[in-house]
Amino acid sequence: MAPISSTVTQTETIESEKTKIPDNGRKRSEGQIIWLNVYFMMVLHLVAIYGIYLIPGAKPRTWFWTWLMYYTGGLGITVGVHRLWTHRSYKASWPLRLALMCMNCIASQKDIFEWARDHRVHHKYSETDADPHNATRGFFFSHVGWLLVKKHPDVIAKGKQLDLSDLYEDKIVMFQQDITSSSVHFSMSSCQLWFLGTSGMKVSGTDFSFVLHFVTPSPLTQHGQVNWIKQQKFQNKGRGQSVKKGKKGGQSHKTQKPGADQSQRCFKCNRFGHFARDPCCPARDKECEKCGTHGHFAVCCWKREATKPPPSDNQGKLSG
Repeated sequence: MAPISSTVTQTETIESEKTKIPDNGRKRSEGQIIWLNVYFMMVLHLVAIYGIYLIPGAKPRTWFWTWLMYYTGGLGITVGVHRLWTHRSYKASWPLRLALMCMNCIASQKDIFEWARDHRVHHKYSETDADPHNATRGFFFSHVGWLLVKKHPDVIAKGKQLDLSDLYEDKIVMFQQDITSSSVHFSMSSCQLWFLGTSGMKVSGTDFSFVLHFVTPSPLTQHGQVNWIKQQKFQNKGRGQSVKKGKKGGQSHKTQKPGADQSQRCFKCNRFGHFARDPCCPARDKECEKCGTHGHFAVCCWKREATKPPPSDNQGKLSG
């Protein structure tokens, strides 16, 4: 009974913190919009659409360069800043970290330090105002809208409370933050023009925008879709399968090994120790050991079997 009581206490503490957040923090106003990001997204999509018109005139080396930019940029996000620098899923030597840093610059998704910090805040304070892409504010906001407005004050405040010593001690992360990724973007564009040659310059300008059009929204689509679907509290097993399709080098959202993060809350019973259903888990049809509801499971589902509920008082007396 002791673990359950402590769990309820932690849940009530977080719920009380959420009630302190004023509602006016969610109001949209013209002053909160970052118009530069809005214009960038508009131009990015328009140029990418124009690039489709120029596809028939592209040379084979243009196709190869586009493919190379897409996959290297995607690996810089999924394998680099996400799995390595944010979640610390593995260790890497400095040559690999340097290569992943360059790949991350191609994707044009902020620098490693800011990306990792915001994503850690997202996992720790998921679906609250401290979540950078809070799913409770709608699908569009969790998908791309959060990039078009200023951060909620709680996001900044909670981000300052995180332990980011590992990022500060990484010289490659600090180096990228100092030079900013803009200089690398310019270098990559210049290298692209040189690689394609004079005859390929007609489509080279749209080629880079076309790559960014797919690399940038890919992880944003996954996070927006998964968090929005989780808010719907669905029971359909098939809807979650589409989340993992089309994701190169990534992973399913909110699937963690036992003990990796005990702060995740189930969205049905609002308790700790287990979380929303993973469509690929073989224990997805098991009952939750705490609330008895189908569709989610205990954290030990990675052992391919949900934890059995503790014996009742009557069973204890019979066994005695």
